[in-house]
Amino acid sequence: MNYSSADILNFEKEIKEKCLVGDHPVFDNKDFEWVKLLEDSSIQILGEYNDFINTFSNDELLSMHELSAAQRPLSSDAKWKVIPLLLFNEVNTATTLMMPRTTSMINSIPVITTCFFSILHPGKHIPPHRGPYAGVLRCHLALKVPKDSSNCWIRVANEKCQWESGKVLIFDDTYEHEAFNNTNEIRVVLFIDFLRPLPKDLAEKNRDIIDFFQHSEFVKDPKSKYEKWEKKYLSPRQEKAN
Repeated sequence: MNYSSADILNFEKEIKEKCLVGDHPVFDNKDFEWVKLLEDSSIQILGEYNDFINTFSNDELLSMHELSAAQRPLSSDAKWKVIPLLLFNEVNTATTLMMPRTTSMINSIPVITTCFFSILHPGKHIPPHRGPYAGVLRCHLALKVPKDSSNCWIRVANEKCQWESGKVLIFDDTYEHEAFNNTNEIRVVLFIDFLRPLPKDLAEKNRDIIDFFQHSEFVKDPKSKYEKWEKKYLSPRQEKAN
């Protein structure tokens, strides 16, 4: 089924009103039973991230705007790097094979729709914006946080938050938000979008809309670009290792 922008906007209003965990810019982690699993896995996830990223130069990694042209208004430089694992349920297989523990964790939380490592370099500011769809909520598992954490933050609506290593931050990205790493160190989070908790009838429609996004160019184009990156940079390393 196809959905127009008006259809999605009207549905967003309904699901915010009926969301089982309320409508907030920033959520209480206690409302999500899988948060402990994620936080308990943070050291293993960081280890796999380090093993992966240490095989590439920074110039070889994809910047966000190179992966998704839709993000160019937010970022057009090389200070926001990404390593995608899952995009609206589309798996990047070659990369996930390099990160078995992280992949196992993702698969154990069935509500996850999108997952990637998000790397903000020193001085990077992502300007105020809102996400495309309220049917998902956003989770950041902080893996690397600058020592000067007070100058590395995210603002969601009127709430300004700092990341804490090994801890989860959950927010609704359809509220205006921005991020700033005003330090001399990188910030790395495991960036996760997951299905908003909803009553059964709304949850079914929400999954249908997610499926609509999955088969759109919004997802297909970034996935195709990343598969080309995997073929160029990752496949030769895997063949050499074998």
